[in-house]
Amino acid sequence: EQISYSLISISVNPNSGSVISGQSTTLQSTVTADIDNPYNAQATVSFYCNAPSPVTCSFTQPSCTTTGNSCSTTLNINVPSNTNPGTYTITITARDDYGNTASTTYNLNVIMILPSTNVSVIPVISGNNYNVLVNINSTVNINSVSIYINTDMIYSNNSVNSRIFSYEFTIPISYANITVCYNTSSYLACYK
Repeated sequence: EQISYSLISISVNPNSGSVISGQSTTLQSTVTADIDNPYNAQATVSFYCNAPSPVTCSFTQPSCTTTGNSCSTTLNINVPSNTNPGTYTITITARDDYGNTASTTYNLNVIMILPSTNVSVIPVISGNNYNVLVNINSTVNINSVSIYINTDMIYSNNSVNSRIFSYEFTIPISYANITVCYNTSSYLACYK
């Protein structure tokens, strides 16, 4: 059989992507096969991909056909929520009917966002007292909050279960040290 076309190369655009660890996400890229097809024959290219576990990959169309010099398909990259942070290389291979192959890679970056928390303690003088407003804003759930004046606990809540916390209380001006402690699933911290 006379070879009337041959696969030259494949490209993927974009060739990398980033997701945040803990999120379940699907990324898409366009995979294009470049074909030497001087006689405008009907050329068929089949696509294959390989991804490291637990990431999986597939194609919207596992093959494409053209009488021109290129054809494309869509690469789907499924990133489950249990994927650890790191860089994952996905290998994409194409093959034509004559056994010619070409490969390229897609780099997936799974990024860990460290939790951040802002704590504010705002005292306002009212007569001989302070009206104190405690605000906590966090990127992760706050499980519990404890508030101390000097070493005495004046407030405790073990079932906050929110990213936002607010509490207001009144103390005599003579009191000095206020400590706010909060606990998330990943750390315990105190703010003085």
